Amino acid sequence: MRNIFKLILLVLIIAGCGGKKQPAGILPKDKMTTVMWDMMLADQYLTDNIFNKDTTLNRNEESIKLYQQVFFIHKTSKEEFYKSLAYYRSRPDDLRVLFDSLENRKPASMRDSLEKQQRSADSTHSLTPGLLKTN
Repeated sequence: MRNIFKLILLVLIIAGCGGKKQPAGILPKDKMTTVMWDMMLADQYLTDNIFNKDTTLNRNEESIKLYQQVFFIHKTSKEEFYKSLAYYRSRPDDLRVLFDSLENRKPASMRDSLEKQQRSADSTHSLTPGLLKTN
């Protein structure tokens, strides 16, 4: 009986140390972070350089074209990306790690600029309505 208890304890310890296994077809966190970062850069590129110059372009079509290039560069597919995104969204702790990694990729100057914009927006909201009236 004592040997069975030791065996069960050993199996539980080994199983507990196995860590979390990702299902097949899920991008690892580091690759997912890189793909998400490149997609964000693609969005920024489209906004700053394409859509501002040609407003007749279909935003969805142009975004899809650029996203396909991102997927090709990272040797993944739209389906694998969205399956991975759904997987991480169902695990808030893992998703938080992804978003923190994305936040850390921002250049310091961009973080400072965003913080200044947020402080400015916060101070605008704290103004009393009477101060904004013009006669």
